Amino acid sequence: MSCANSCSAKIGLILVFLALVSDFLCSKPVGAEMSDSPPRIAFPVAYSLEGQTYSDSITSDPWLGKDKFLHLYASTCLVGLGFYTFHYGLEEEKGESRLFAVLGTAVIGLLKEEHDRRSPESLFSFKDLIADFIGIAVGVALFTF
Repeated sequence: MSCANSCSAKIGLILVFLALVSDFLCSKPVGAEMSDSPPRIAFPVAYSLEGQTYSDSITSDPWLGKDKFLHLYASTCLVGLGFYTFHYGLEEEKGESRLFAVLGTAVIGLLKEEHDRRSPESLFSFKDLIADFIGIAVGVALFTF
């Protein structure tokens, strides 16, 4: 693949990615208004936000729940898909393909949690991020060596 084709493919992928995530970065949830309230983050400590108590955030966000498995599974699959796309589809070096796959998956996980933070029915969860990063490590081990 020539340099011009490779660069065009990379730019195209970046533009598609930015179009997909721009909604997360530039908008607020439907019906939400700007307020001075703190962000909705699940910390394992007690605090109150708009009359709701989050002291049970540890029990409402279990480490071994289905949600954590889905985060781990999705991250593993995204690393494999990203590596395959860059290494075999765009004929990039293994190291570069691994880096793009890891960074892309990490950004998707962070954007998902940012979306959860902005959503009135869910919370930002550090446990979800940890499950994402464990999934990334599993994906790297399974698919990129």
